[in-house]
Amino acid sequence: MTTTDGRGSHVSLVHRNWPVEHEVYDVQPKEWCCELSDNCEYFSFLRPVDYCWGYMPPFIGWMFGDPHIRTLDGFGYTFNGLGEYTLVETTHDNFTLQGRTAKARDANGTETDATVFSAFAARDVDSDTVHIGMNATRDGMCHDNYVLNLCAIGLVCVGV
Repeated sequence: MTTTDGRGSHVSLVHRNWPVEHEVYDVQPKEWCCELSDNCEYFSFLRPVDYCWGYMPPFIGWMFGDPHIRTLDGFGYTFNGLGEYTLVETTHDNFTLQGRTAKARDANGTETDATVFSAFAARDVDSDTVHIGMNATRDGMCHDNYVLNLCAIGLVCVGV
C-alpha cells in the first residue's frame, strides 16, 4: 500500500485468515501511524516500501512417472535408476524428501527396464516423518496402510 506522497509500505496478501489479519497487521497500523497521528515517518522506517524490484521467484521442482524430474534450480531430466534417493535436503537438515523407485510393469504385469516412483518419505525437524507408497497391488497409493484417494483432492489421477 502506498500513498500519493510516497508514504506507505508493501501490503502482503499472504495472511492465512485474510482479510482479518490483513486488516489487523497491515491496514490498521498504517492508519494509526499515518492518518491518526504524526508518526508516519516512524511507520515508513519500520515498514519501507517494497516493490520487489529484481526479485526472481524460485523454480518449482517436481517429479513424476518414470522418473521425470525438474530440480529446484530449473534443470529437467529423466532418471531411471533403481533404488532409494534423497530428492530434496535443505542446507541445515531441516527438511528431507526421499524417493524410492521400483521396476515399472507393463499392462500384463511384467517388469520392464523402466522405473517409477513407488514411495516417498518426508521429514521436517518440527514434525513427524510421513511415508506414502504404492499399495500391494500397485494401482494406488497408501499411507500407514490407509488407501489415499489422491484424485478426490486433485493431486494425482492416473489412468482417469
